[in-house]
Amino acid sequence: MIPIFQTQFNEDLFYLAYILVFTPDIAVTYGIGLVRRKAGVRRREFSTFFSSS
Repeated sequence: MIPIFQTQFNEDLFYLAYILVFTPDIAVTYGIGLVRRKAGVRRREFSTFFSSS
């Protein structure tokens, strides 16, 4: 079996880059929802073309 990473440094560098890229994305995506729920802000409900009144 061929290893994915040639050295331990390359593996560590990959995981560091992964964490630096995706942690802020996840924090923004789920963090905003938590802040809105805490503040009591309601989500706007959008009606669609096919929704019945």
